[in-house]
Amino acid sequence: MEWEEFRQRGWTRAPAHVREARDFAARAALDWGVDDNLGDVRLVTSELATNAVQHARTGFSVVVRVLEHSVVVEVTDGSSELPVLARAWSCHGGGRGLQLVDALSTRWGADRLPTGKTVWAVLGPERRLHGAGRSRGADPPGLPGA
Repeated sequence: MEWEEFRQRGWTRAPAHVREARDFAARAALDWGVDDNLGDVRLVTSELATNAVQHARTGFSVVVRVLEHSVVVEVTDGSSELPVLARAWSCHGGGRGLQLVDALSTRWGADRLPTGKTVWAVLGPERRLHGAGRSRGADPPGLPGA
């Protein structure tokens, strides 16, 4: 299966670059006319990029792909530690980013690389039911080599 379109860009770990990454992903989806879930694309990109800046503490790159009516957002950073979907406690200031990714995506996962990891999310026209269909550690559908 071939990707119809994709765009890629990298940033340093500066917190201000999270907004740039979010805008980059949204612009790509808008340019491709896949804007039914533009808010979700922005939020998921922001959460994954924030995780790269705060937890991996490395620069990061974002790849945005479109296949039919779905958008795939991939964030690659220099840490090999895979993300864990944890229960966020109300007294804890963070920990909700992956819960948002989980709730907004039709599928999401993470793949370890020789020099870090890629965390990806598939955003389709329909959201899945919370907690159903998550696929961690497997490539998004249609990814070359899958």
